[in-house]
Amino acid sequence: MTPALRVGLMGLALVELAAAAFVVLQIDRRTKRLNSRVERLGAAPAQAVVTPQRAVVRRSESATGKRNLLRVLLNMPSHSLPGASVPLWISATGALFAAGFCGMVASVFISPVVAPFAAAGGAIMIVRVLHGRQQRSYARKLLLQMPDMIELVVSAVRAGMPLAEALRSVAREMPSPTRDEFAQVNNAITLGVAPDVAIRALHERSGLTEYAIFSVTLAVQSRSGGRLAETIQTLAETTRQRVAMAGKARALSAEARISAVALEVLPIIAGVLLSLEQPGYLTGLISQPAGRKMMAVGAGTLTVGTLIMRWMIRWASEP
Repeated sequence: MTPALRVGLMGLALVELAAAAFVVLQIDRRTKRLNSRVERLGAAPAQAVVTPQRAVVRRSESATGKRNLLRVLLNMPSHSLPGASVPLWISATGALFAAGFCGMVASVFISPVVAPFAAAGGAIMIVRVLHGRQQRSYARKLLLQMPDMIELVVSAVRAGMPLAEALRSVAREMPSPTRDEFAQVNNAITLGVAPDVAIRALHERSGLTEYAIFSVTLAVQSRSGGRLAETIQTLAETTRQRVAMAGKARALSAEARISAVALEVLPIIAGVLLSLEQPGYLTGLISQPAGRKMMAVGAGTLTVGTLIMRWMIRWASEP
């Protein structure tokens, strides 16, 4: 490997790491901004009681910091409800296959020194992709079931039930995954947590803005008073409009998704057609060390471009 090519590969790796770090920071900043807005609008957090056990709690929190960092790195959810996360054996199998493939390709086409880093990067990427797809599918199911959930709460409140009992009826009547999430909400309410705080925890688990709005609505109503049924009914209509808007956004982004797929497969199709038209035309890319390095760099840039395009399309299609 020539020094110039080595410097180029290192520069490409640094650019990819910078792009990944920028995307993660943007998502984290957006989540923190939304959570702070919910906390300002909702209930003020209760003052912490200073006890001798506070130091023990802080030590336990610092001990779980590494596990939380690992969850963020692998894009794993903080709860393990059915359907919320990918089973462990699927994640482990995908990570092993990705690590083996990326390590082998890097060892053959680039250098054996780069193989362990490529294997680790491939394993982390495939686990993040698997958990990301599962979480988006899980959140979409929650969003589609939310208008019916709010209508059920409105009907229960209008029938004279208290809010806590209305939320219990959601855990009994609604299908999964709403039933499973509200079972956790009801457990928290039984332990003394306010309903708006329990719903806010559901928002933090699922990442849905609609549950943050629901939490703020319950917090404001509990302090200012008023008719809860009418307030939640307005939220149900707003949620239905947001669900319809999400469907329209997904339909409008269909052309962009098709274009992204075409750009992804176009280099492969072009290479196959060139090989069929003129056999041996691309042999140098496989037989020569410089050609293999060029193919590895091209595959890396194509992968990064694909991830960026899909992130941009997903971000633009959110309601």
